[in-house]
Amino acid sequence: MTNFLSDLRYALRTLAGRPGFTAVAVLTLALGIGATTSIFSVFNAVLLRPLPFPDGDRLVLIEGSFLRLGMQRIGASAPEFLEYRDRNHSFAEVAAFRPEELILTGEGEAERVVGARVSAGLFPLLRAQAFKGRILSAEEDRPGADGLVVLSHGLWQRRFGSDPVILGKTLLLDGRERTVIGVMPPEFTFPIPGLTSQGPADLFVPLALTTAQQQEHSRYDLRVLARLGTGVQLEAARKEMALLAADLERREPRTYRGPGGEEGGWNVEVIPLREWVVSGVRPTLWMLLGAVCFVLLIACANVAGLLVGEGIARRHAIAVRLALGCGQFRLVVQLLAESLVLAFIGGSLGVLLTLWGSDLMVLMSPAGILRMSEIRIDGAVLGFALAASALTALASGLAPAILATRIDIGQSLKEGGTPGSGAPGTGRSRDFLVVAQVAFALALTIGAALMIQSFQRLRHTSPGFRPENLLTMDLQLPESRYARSGERAAFFQELVFRAETLPGVRAAGVVSGLPLQGVGFGGPLSIDGRPLDPNRESFASYRSISGGYFQAMGIPIRRGRRFGDADGASRPEVAIVNESLARAFFPGESPLDKRIKLGAPTSPRPWLTVVGVVGDVSESAPGSAPAPAVYVPNLQDPASGLSLVVRTSASPLDLVPAIRALVRELDKDQPVTRVRTVEQIFSDSISRPRFITALLALSATLALLLAAVGVYAVVSAAVAARSREIGLRVAVGAGRSDILGLVLWRGVRLALLGIAAGFLVTGALTGLLSRFLFGVGAYDPLTFAGAALLLTLAALAASYVPARKATRIDPMLALRHD
Repeated sequence: MTNFLSDLRYALRTLAGRPGFTAVAVLTLALGIGATTSIFSVFNAVLLRPLPFPDGDRLVLIEGSFLRLGMQRIGASAPEFLEYRDRNHSFAEVAAFRPEELILTGEGEAERVVGARVSAGLFPLLRAQAFKGRILSAEEDRPGADGLVVLSHGLWQRRFGSDPVILGKTLLLDGRERTVIGVMPPEFTFPIPGLTSQGPADLFVPLALTTAQQQEHSRYDLRVLARLGTGVQLEAARKEMALLAADLERREPRTYRGPGGEEGGWNVEVIPLREWVVSGVRPTLWMLLGAVCFVLLIACANVAGLLVGEGIARRHAIAVRLALGCGQFRLVVQLLAESLVLAFIGGSLGVLLTLWGSDLMVLMSPAGILRMSEIRIDGAVLGFALAASALTALASGLAPAILATRIDIGQSLKEGGTPGSGAPGTGRSRDFLVVAQVAFALALTIGAALMIQSFQRLRHTSPGFRPENLLTMDLQLPESRYARSGERAAFFQELVFRAETLPGVRAAGVVSGLPLQGVGFGGPLSIDGRPLDPNRESFASYRSISGGYFQAMGIPIRRGRRFGDADGASRPEVAIVNESLARAFFPGESPLDKRIKLGAPTSPRPWLTVVGVVGDVSESAPGSAPAPAVYVPNLQDPASGLSLVVRTSASPLDLVPAIRALVRELDKDQPVTRVRTVEQIFSDSISRPRFITALLALSATLALLLAAVGVYAVVSAAVAARSREIGLRVAVGAGRSDILGLVLWRGVRLALLGIAAGFLVTGALTGLLSRFLFGVGAYDPLTFAGAALLLTLAALAASYVPARKATRIDPMLALRHD
């Protein structure tokens, strides 16, 4: 231990005496370790850190699917929840919840809040206790006793100013009085990101299923959470739920099979909660972690090359120490100590870079990723940085240290401090390291170039409508005041009419689900005169709209007509379908005047006559495959929650105050939420590919820079080692261009070898990138060629400075030495 400490002190003195080399090596390692640690901090927060609930690994979701109908992981109906809760032997606890937006009125301005209707067992299942007051009890989870509410800590602070006597106060939620019985602690967040699309709840009210709801098999609006019992394995729970699903199908054939006994593919899954919330982001984080590991490998190769060069420069001193009896192992340890010092200084700077880089990634990151905002430098991140520094020291320092001690002692003593080739193989080792750097840099450059092209094409692809100059906002009418469908229809009809009369408004409409927000509500589609075919996917989305919606959005009518005021409640029910539905369900024929309905042919829903066909729009994100869609008039099927869409002739946000005033005129207690432009929605929908592209581009830039530095170092060392040879060439008549070409060719040759190796590496890896690409192939030849050209030009630029220096070597020095 004493010897090692003295080696570290000696290493510090030695490195302090070579400030230029030390600064380059430390900065290189800081960039590599900092980039890798930054991505690991995200990886740790999102994938490795436990769920924010005690013993969260025992929590699972129970999800139903009708696989043959294209209805996957649709949650559970109320009767299914009761079956899961009361008839299982695998779960210690089972609870259900339903996100629901509510209007909070009373003190202050009316506000739309995110609520969650929860069964009484949810809080105990999550091991959650109230910060103030208490949680819901089982006796209160029933109609008539459910006039209660539990507030989140955030809503208690924001809306009620952390009122210390909030307990017992009465709130108006959707026009119904509810008494506050508790406030949850600040660390309690539910639903967690990734579990639902609505975000964390501001308040919680009892689920309180009515008798009618407990018998309604067709309404899949619940999420069911369960906690595995002590000693119960996940597979055992899955087997039990499969048996329960089969029993449900046998007992309720009208619910789970078609009218003729057709197989609908009914299936019940048990999914670990962690798996559910991180499955969408896991491939992205693994890919990004792999990319920055390439950067770290390039940094290691770069520093290894620098250390090999230092070993050549110090070979005389090393030879003296070996001649005086210092053992080779002892000398290797001393040289490795220098690598450790460099790595740990670089690692410390890398952690500082991580502090900045993590904040930047939080700002850049797409919404809805679990705990992304909680990225921090904790023990796991520091441990990773420490391990990365130690591995970097070994990876970059061990081989150069061994090479530096494998020298001809007599020859090195004879040469003294004059330039030479150093130990056998040192030149080839440095060349190999540069080739490896270029190969890894090429792989990253190609990956980044593919993602940049993909993102640009995605950004400029048409979503099926014109997003410019479009303003949207959400409204949710409370059922307590708008119980009748006619009242809801009249409210939105009047709102659209008044909005269209505002100065600067070109068109207005309402819709029950905006594009780019997911498929939303839908189900199997039936066609009059045809049996429901369980062997083909028949899912269609379903939206309620006003007559001016298509005009406001700029969605073209391909055939037939739009809805009008004549398509009212007393008129025959009609529908408009999109081109995808027309192609899928009416190939080779026109869907106009055909009758369709959502659900099985025997469902109570009315038959709808198709009166028009419109263009497809992107449901989830630009470039996503459009789903078959059915549009119905809001006058015939009035929804309580709709989005208002207004096309303007000027800046859309300038109209927000006027539209808010319109809403207040119609209903002073009706809040307006999610006010944004459709261009903002479009931008948010491509936030994940933007995030991936930006980080890959940054990684590729670092890799390209480090590879260029590596080429520069090797070519500079080669010029120094061959200075006598170059001087002799000049002396016998070699021209300046000859010397310049000789040196430049060395750098380009290394780059070409690296490019050849890089193509092999890239060919094996870009297939993994294909799932993230849009409109460009993973093996696009122009991208490969462009990246190779860029690396070659970088190698030329890096070789030019030492090549210019070589042309200025004085031939008299070489002749005098000989």
